[in-house]
Amino acid sequence: MDTGDWKTRLRSEFVDVRSCVNVSREVRERLDSGELVRLSSGVAVPASIIEEVPQYQRDWARSFAVGAVAQTAVVTGRAAAHLLGMWTVNQPMPQVSMLTHNPPPKPTRQPDVRYVRSRFRPDEVVQGQHLSTTTPYRTFLEIAREAGFKHALVAADWLLYSRTLIAPQLQYLMRTTPRFHGIGAARKAVQYAVLGPESAPESYTRAVLLDAGFRNVLSNVWIDSTRYRVDLLVENALIIEIDGNMKYIGPDVDTADVLLKEKRRADTLRNLGYELIRFSPHDVESNPASFLSTVHSALNRARR
Repeated sequence: MDTGDWKTRLRSEFVDVRSCVNVSREVRERLDSGELVRLSSGVAVPASIIEEVPQYQRDWARSFAVGAVAQTAVVTGRAAAHLLGMWTVNQPMPQVSMLTHNPPPKPTRQPDVRYVRSRFRPDEVVQGQHLSTTTPYRTFLEIAREAGFKHALVAADWLLYSRTLIAPQLQYLMRTTPRFHGIGAARKAVQYAVLGPESAPESYTRAVLLDAGFRNVLSNVWIDSTRYRVDLLVENALIIEIDGNMKYIGPDVDTADVLLKEKRRADTLRNLGYELIRFSPHDVESNPASFLSTVHSALNRARR
């Protein structure tokens, strides 16, 4: 499993609240008062801790907590992607998906958990010290089943970016995968998966464009006669840059210098005839429709 300091800190706050352990009176009172909130049927965490961390960390914590108390089911889909360190789209994850041969009876199921009855082989499972997940490729398939093409393409791009698989391997595995609900989204994701994107936001932005019908969408393209590489080039006319806030802030960042270099770069590209627009990852993830509207308007300007 992928680990990190924030993950260690979060896990250190976990409180075991399984019915099979002797939960103290103090813990019960903290649960009743809302000071502790359940991440799963057996794990709770202080509300003050979980409410302050970013969405992706909350999703990771929920995924870990659900998997840690599972008996035979394995974490899969977007939840497994969080645990494996795969790229994920920073959008709400309503449920943790668990793959199982036989779902537990409804009265004993964990809340906000989606049980997927499906066959899986032992070699499709990653056994961890505390829990098990599906392998990256099987996780990709289950993301296609759970969330559709756009999320699946992000996972497929990661498989190539991380060198977990090379393109011919990914294509072969897809050809030999038995049919399942969601295989159309998986096949489309493999068809469009490329080695170009270098982050989940770049990959997801490309997925949104492809899903909207754009076909000539290139990732991390060097622009001729310049020393500039752009995040996305659409229809050979529109440059899209996906920038978070980190490039502008920090103790060692000269914000004025960053902005000046950015302006020079944009001026050079526009002088070559390209239209250029910028978005934050949040802009695209939270409102894809608004993003696409801006793209269409910018393309119309570029074609005049």
